[in-house]
Amino acid sequence: MLFGSVAEKQKGKPNCLYEFKRILGLNYNNPLTQLYKEGWPFKVEDVDGDDIPRFIVDFPSGRAEFTAGVMYAVFIGYFKQLAEKKAGHEITHVVLTVPAHFNDIQRIQVKEAAESLGLTVIQLINEPTAAALAYSVENSLNHQKVLVYDLGGGTFDVTVMNIDNKYEVLSSKGDIHLGGADFTRILEGLIEDAIRDQMGGDYQIDEKQKKKLMKCAEDAKIALSSGLINTDVDVSDIVDYMPSVNISLAMFQMAIEPELQRALSTVTEALEAARLTKEDINSVILIGGSSYIPRIKSDMEAFFPNAKMLESINRHTAVAQGALYYAAIKKGVVTSAKLFPEVVSEEVAAGYVHNLEDQASVLPAQPAQPAQPVIPPESAFRDIGLVPEHYVLEQANDSVYILITAGRPFGAKKELQLETMTDYQEEISIRIAQGNNPHFSQNEYYCHLSIKDIPALPRGEVKVTLSMKVNKNGFVDFSAITDEGQPAEIEMKNPLLETADAIKNNLESIYKLLAENKIKAALRDYNKELEKVKKSLEKQGGVMPAWLEEEREWAQQQHSAEEYRARRDSLKERMKNLPPVTPSTSIPPPPPPPGLDESISSIPPPPSGLDESISSSYVPVLSPVDAIPLPPPVDGDIPPLPLDGDIPPPPGLPNPIPQDPFFPPSLPALPENMPLDPTPLDNPIPPPPPPALGSSIPDIPFPHSDTSMIPPPPPPMISPVS
Repeated sequence: MLFGSVAEKQKGKPNCLYEFKRILGLNYNNPLTQLYKEGWPFKVEDVDGDDIPRFIVDFPSGRAEFTAGVMYAVFIGYFKQLAEKKAGHEITHVVLTVPAHFNDIQRIQVKEAAESLGLTVIQLINEPTAAALAYSVENSLNHQKVLVYDLGGGTFDVTVMNIDNKYEVLSSKGDIHLGGADFTRILEGLIEDAIRDQMGGDYQIDEKQKKKLMKCAEDAKIALSSGLINTDVDVSDIVDYMPSVNISLAMFQMAIEPELQRALSTVTEALEAARLTKEDINSVILIGGSSYIPRIKSDMEAFFPNAKMLESINRHTAVAQGALYYAAIKKGVVTSAKLFPEVVSEEVAAGYVHNLEDQASVLPAQPAQPAQPVIPPESAFRDIGLVPEHYVLEQANDSVYILITAGRPFGAKKELQLETMTDYQEEISIRIAQGNNPHFSQNEYYCHLSIKDIPALPRGEVKVTLSMKVNKNGFVDFSAITDEGQPAEIEMKNPLLETADAIKNNLESIYKLLAENKIKAALRDYNKELEKVKKSLEKQGGVMPAWLEEEREWAQQQHSAEEYRARRDSLKERMKNLPPVTPSTSIPPPPPPPGLDESISSIPPPPSGLDESISSSYVPVLSPVDAIPLPPPVDGDIPPLPLDGDIPPPPGLPNPIPQDPFFPPSLPALPENMPLDPTPLDNPIPPPPPPALGSSIPDIPFPHSDTSMIPPPPPPMISPVS
C-alpha cells in the first residue's frame, strides 16, 4: 500500500482510495453517499445488500472490500508503524483527533478502528480544540476569546473558545461535506471549460482524461493557494497539441463564491450560538490546507476587524501538533504551567527555587510570595467539546422526544423512565437518532437499543431507568437499572457499527490478500528476469549453464516475496559477472557444385618451393578445359567471358604478355650496400630549370624500364569499300 504524497500521484486510478471519511457513518443509499460515488473513480458497492457502502479494490490475487471503518484502521496502523520506527519502541496509547461535528457513529468507529490495532485510546479530541492547544504553547492565548476556522480537505468546522486558565468551548458548528475536495471539483470544471474554449464547445472529455484532469485541478489549487495570481495548468496529457490552459486566482475565487458564503454563514451561526459578536473575538486561528486560499484570510480579516490572525504554525500539521501536546499533558510530561504561565506548577516552582539559589549571592533578598494554586491538566480540559446535535427518541407518528439537547458540554447526562407495555415483557426496545429535525426519520439514525433481562411481570409493573451520559470522547454511554436496583443488559445495534474484533478480522483477511498479491507480483518479476537471462544466453549461442535449470526448478516451489526479490537480484548480478560467450568461428567449406569432376573437387596444394609468406595467398587457376561446362546461350544473351578472365584481343592484334596478379615481373638486382636513396638529404637534387620561351616540352619517358610491356596502339579504323 502507498500513502500520502506518493499515493496522491496515483489519484484518479481505480485502486487509489481517498475521501473515505466523507461517508463514514453513512448508509449506502444515503443521497450524499450516492453523490460522492458518482465523482469517485474507484468502486463503492453495497456488497451484501445490508446498506453498508464498501470500497472495492481488485488485485491479481483477489478482490478486497474496505468499509470506511476498516480504512480508518489501515491509516491508523500506517501512522503507528511510522511512530514506532521513529521512537524505536512499541506504541500502545494514542490521542486521536476528529472533526468537531462528527456524530456518535463516526466517533465510535474511529475509536474501534484504533482498538482493533491493539491501541489504547487516551481520548478523542476535536480538531479545532487541538489546534487551539498548539497555538497556546506557541503564543499567549490566555484570557482570550478565540475562533478556530478549520477548513480541511473534506470537512469544515468553526469553534469558538474561551481560554481563561482553562479551555472552554462556547460553540461549535460545521459542515462535514464542505472542504478542499469540493474546490478541486470546481477547478476541474474550470479547466474543462478552458479546454472546450480552445477545442470547440462540442469537445468531449472521456473518463480516462477526467482522471488526469483531477490531478491537474489539485495542482492548480495548490498553486493558486500559494499566492500566485494565475497559473498555467499542464494539460498536455489530456489533450494533444495543447500544452496548457491559464486559470487565474480571480476566476477560481469567483467560482467558489457559493462555498465561501456557506463557510461565512457557519461562522455567523457559531458566534450566535456562543452569544458573542464579532467584536468580542480576540484571535482567529486558521487551520486546514484549504484555508491557504487567499480569499479565506481576507474574508476573516474583513469580518473580524479587531482580531489577530494566527497562522504561524503549519496549517496542515497544527491539529496533530495539538494532539501531541494533549497526550503529553495527559501522561504528565507537560504541565498546565506551560500553557498558562501565571499558574505555577510544582515542577516550575522547583525550577524557580533552583535558579534563585544559584543567584543568591548577586540578587537582593526577595519577600516570600504566596504559593500559587496548582491546576491539574484535567481541570484545564474539562469543557473541550459540545454535543453537536440533539439526541432524540422515536415517538408515535414519526415524532421525537429530545433526550440531550445540542450545545451541551461533554459530560451531559440524562435519565429516562421506561416501563413495560405488555404482560410478562422481558425486553424493552427503543430507537434513537441524532439531529435537529422534528421528524425522526429525517435525522441520522443512531441505534436500536434493547434493554434485556427485566423481570417478567404484568404490564406496567416493571420500571427501568435508562441513563445516558456523553463521555469525554463525545459519544453516549448507556446504562439501565430496574426499579428493584438490578442492572439490565443493554444491546446497541446499528449495521454501520463495526466492533474492534470485526475490524480486526477484516484487516487480517485484507492483509492476507495483499500478501498473496505481493508474492504473485514478486514471482512475476522473478520469472520475467529468468526469461530475460535465458534469451540472453540463447542469443550468445553458448551452452545453457546447469544453474539455469536449477533456477527453473526452484521457481516451481512456493517462496516468500522477499525470497523471490532476492533471487531476482542475484540473477541480475550473475548476468553482470557472466563472461561473454562467443560462438564458434570455424566455418566448414561449402560442398562442391553438382556435376564437378572429382579430380578437381579439391583445391590442389601450392607448388613446391613456394615462399611461405606467399603460399598462404596462393590461389590456383583452373584452365578452361577443366572448368564447369556452361549452358548454351539463349538468343539475346551476352556470351559469357572465358574463365581465365582475359578478354580476347581483336583479330590481327598480338596477345598482351600474360601477367599473374600474384607474381609481378622481377626487378633488376641492386648493387650490394647501395642505399635506397643515393642522394643525401643535405644535398638534394635541384629542380630542373624552366624551359626557355618558345621551346617545346620534352617527351617524358615512360617510368617502366621494360617498354615491351606497353601494348601497341590499335590500328586505325578503315571503312570497308563496297
